[in-house]
Amino acid sequence: MSFTEHLGSHSGRPQALRLAVAEKSVLVRMDSVQTFRGVDAETVFGMVESGALRWVWDFNNGEGKIRQLRFLALEVFTPEIAQRLTLDQVLKIILGESRESFRGAEIAHRLRLTHPSIHHFYHDGHLGGTLAGKTLHLSRLTLETFLRARLVREPEILTVALAVNSQSETRNPKFV
Repeated sequence: MSFTEHLGSHSGRPQALRLAVAEKSVLVRMDSVQTFRGVDAETVFGMVESGALRWVWDFNNGEGKIRQLRFLALEVFTPEIAQRLTLDQVLKIILGESRESFRGAEIAHRLRLTHPSIHHFYHDGHLGGTLAGKTLHLSRLTLETFLRARLVREPEILTVALAVNSQSETRNPKFV
C-alpha cells in the first residue's frame, strides 16, 4: 500500500492532514510551500509574481544567484486569512506583539535562516545590532526595517530576477 493510499479515505480521495506549525516558525521555505500546495518551484514563483502569494521575503545576502525566499506560513496554509493582513500585522506575527529585543539565534529560527546568515547580514551592515561576545542582539525597529526592505512586493523585481536567471545555464530560477 502506498503512502497516498494509506492516507486516502475509502472513497479513494486523500484525507486532509492536520499540520501543526510551531508558533515561532512563522516563515517557511520553498519546499514547504511546494509540499503543502502540491506544486513545483516554478509554479510557486508564478504565484509570487502574480501576487497570489504576497508575504514573501528574499534573504539572499548578495553572494550568488540563489534566492533565499521565505513565505509567511499563515498565507501558505490559510490564504483566506492572510489576504486581509497589513504589513504591520504581519510584522507582529513574525516578531510577536510587544518584544523590543531579540537574540540573533532566535531571529535565525523565526526567519528560517542559519545563524551564520544572520551574522553575515550584521557584519555586512544590512542588519544593525550589538554584538556581546558571540551573541548578537537586535532591536525590534532594526528587524522591522530589515524585513520591510527584504519583502518581495513588486512583480517587476521578480520579472527582472527571472530574466537574469534565464540568461544563466538554466532557465529556471533557483530557490533554497
